[in-house]
Amino acid sequence: MDYTCSLSKVFNSFVFIIIFSDILACITVIIFISVGVSDPCSSYSVLDNPWRVTSNRYASVIYCDQDVTWSGWYRFFINNISTHIPETCVDTYSCGTNLPMWINDRHPTVGDGIVSILVCTTWSNNCCFHTHYIRVKACPDNYYVYELVRPFGCHFAYCAGNYIHSISVCSPHSRMHSSFIYDPCFKK
Repeated sequence: MDYTCSLSKVFNSFVFIIIFSDILACITVIIFISVGVSDPCSSYSVLDNPWRVTSNRYASVIYCDQDVTWSGWYRFFINNISTHIPETCVDTYSCGTNLPMWINDRHPTVGDGIVSILVCTTWSNNCCFHTHYIRVKACPDNYYVYELVRPFGCHFAYCAGNYIHSISVCSPHSRMHSSFIYDPCFKK
């Protein structure tokens, strides 16, 4: 049986490449890849830092994400409520830092899988004073996870923007009228 193989690390996932002439080798590769890569939607760290909110302007303590050892995937919360990185320019001196970071694109959909998105850093009147890429994934339970990277310098910090609200899947006929049951489809 003739085959060659190599193992490479791409971002935080392992890719096993094999050139083979045997069907058994192919099955082994598929099993290895399936077991070796975890879904970031079920394997992430929580970032619950209220200082990251976009309304935190001119803070007395200036935070810096350059000192963080970023490893793996992260989900943003503000006071235990799921949120996400803003998709529009954030003013300088927001998010508890001097140079706030935001994404210069729309968040992906669940069907998009993992995508690379441009992060912009605001400084003075320049919304994209500095840029870099991160990876983002939309998760089925209506939240995003991010593979964050160390920013260029201090005082750069990732912002956490608006809270994520569930997308309504309610029909006009699904209303409940019980005073003991909360129905998100029925708004008074």
